[in-house]
Amino acid sequence: LRNLAVQDWVGTLRDMGTNSDGKAYIVIQLAGSKIEVKTWNNAVSDIGDKSLIETGSELYNKISNLSKGKTVRFTGTFKQGEKDYIKEASLTESGSMTSPAFIMGFMDVSVY
Repeated sequence: LRNLAVQDWVGTLRDMGTNSDGKAYIVIQLAGSKIEVKTWNNAVSDIGDKSLIETGSELYNKISNLSKGKTVRFTGTFKQGEKDYIKEASLTESGSMTSPAFIMGFMDVSVY
């Protein structure tokens, strides 16, 4: 990656929901891989990244019409990591190597 921004990538919507504050979280698995791009799913983890999707925003309204398992196209910016170039959210080193989950600030998500 030359920079942290991506446009029109394709994947499968694996999970979505809202946290206790009503903000949305999403998880997208990249096509043909075990790699996920996602928001955090709670406010504590998200303090510095601000990846959660604001209630009532245009993006919130768009993703509320999607369902798990749909193929989607998305645009966003990966969050910069302290150890690595891109922030990775796995709880274990093994998970980060075999099924990485990268944190992203999404700008657009739509049905592919």
